[in-house]
Amino acid sequence: MTKFIAVGPHAGKTITLGRFEFVDGVYEYEGPADEEHLVAKTLEDQFSAVREDRAEEAQATYDDLVAKIALEEPKQTPS
Repeated sequence: MTKFIAVGPHAGKTITLGRFEFVDGVYEYEGPADEEHLVAKTLEDQFSAVREDRAEEAQATYDDLVAKIALEEPKQTPS
């Protein structure tokens, strides 16, 4: 079994992404080993979910990107 962790906006959520059921942000793949690479690619490319061993790094990258975008947004001044 391989665990995939949702990162970004779906982190920690119980949610269905495509045909994949995440519970508390975790999807447990128990299918054939020869199909695991396709599942991994689909989850990462389409749903921001990565293998458990990459989750911490992926979430940190997401958090850094969100912070960078927030700094680049123009500040609104009250009228």
